[in-house]
Amino acid sequence: LALLLLAVPVSAAEGSGTLSQEGYKLSSQLVQDQEELLDSQDRAYLEDIYQLYAEEYGFTPILHTVYSFHGMSAEECAGMIYDQKGYPEDGILYLVSLTEGEWYILTNGQCYHRISNSATQDMGDTLVAYLRDGEYYEAFALFPELAAQAYTDSVPGEELPGDAPAQKNYGKTIAISMVVGLA
Repeated sequence: LALLLLAVPVSAAEGSGTLSQEGYKLSSQLVQDQEELLDSQDRAYLEDIYQLYAEEYGFTPILHTVYSFHGMSAEECAGMIYDQKGYPEDGILYLVSLTEGEWYILTNGQCYHRISNSATQDMGDTLVAYLRDGEYYEAFALFPELAAQAYTDSVPGEELPGDAPAQKNYGKTIAISMVVGLA
C-alpha cells in the first residue's frame, strides 16, 4: 500500500512533460527562488536569460534558492531537486541557501563531461563574492555566463581531470531501495 501511495506522485510528475525537444522551452521554471532574494520582475528577467542560454548553448542553466537542505548535504539536495523537477539531461544547477550559508553546483549530462569540478569551484567562488555583498541578481545573472564559458572552453569528449564529482542517480537509488524494502 505504501509503495502504491509513493508511485502516484511519481507518475504524475513524470507525466508533466518538461522539455520540448525542438526549442528547449521548459514548462518548469529554471529560476526557483524560495528564499525570495529577487523580486518578481528580476525573476522573470532571469528566467528569460536562462532560456536564452539553454537555446544558444544546448545545456540548461538552473537556479534554486532554498531555506534549508532538510538534513541533506548540499550535493544530495541538488541531486534530489534535479531528479524531482525532471530537468533535461544536459544541465547545470546552482543551488544556494543563504540560511545555511552554503551553495553547490551540480552538472549533469554533457555538462558533467565538459565542466570539471575545479571549474564549478571557480564559478562558485566568483559568485559568492556577489552574494556576500547582497548583489543577488548580479550573481544569478552571471551564473549562466560563467557556465557557458566553462562549457565552451572544454573540448567535447576530452578527459576531465580526476577531480570531477561522481554523478548520482537518486531516482534509481530510491527505486532499488523500495524494491529491497518490499522484498
